Amino acid sequence: MIAVTAPARTSAPARTSAPARTSVAARGGLPDCPVETTLLLIGNTWKVLILRELMHADLRFGQLKEAVGGISQKVLTAALRAMEEDGLVWRRAYAEVPPRVEYGLTDAGRSLDPVLESLRAWGEEYQRAARRSSAEESSDGWRLAAVDGAER
Repeated sequence: MIAVTAPARTSAPARTSAPARTSVAARGGLPDCPVETTLLLIGNTWKVLILRELMHADLRFGQLKEAVGGISQKVLTAALRAMEEDGLVWRRAYAEVPPRVEYGLTDAGRSLDPVLESLRAWGEEYQRAARRSSAEESSDGWRLAAVDGAER
């Protein structure tokens, strides 16, 4: 079971010109659609890659930044804070000099493992189909309309 701390919302989120908040908790509730809820929680590339790395081990900030690759310190900090607010990630700070901070997945964060596994499996199949793109349609039904920018 997944523990949810944000209150449920009964209507679609309001679209305003105010700065976007990064956590679902900061937005004031959850949408009616479960898929939209999931996308709000993990629907950006960086959050998915952070989850991927933390599925294997608890990591310090620098280790996580290196493992994810290509992410700025500012973006990583914002994503981790939002994920912590949403109950997907925990943060442990040690009273040491220099300061040491570790991040890991909560039970709710770990419960996303099957979602990440499904994304990995789908991505592998898509990569295989893209590699076989010389054939119009692969034997297992995958069809790529465009590969390398060329229409088929």
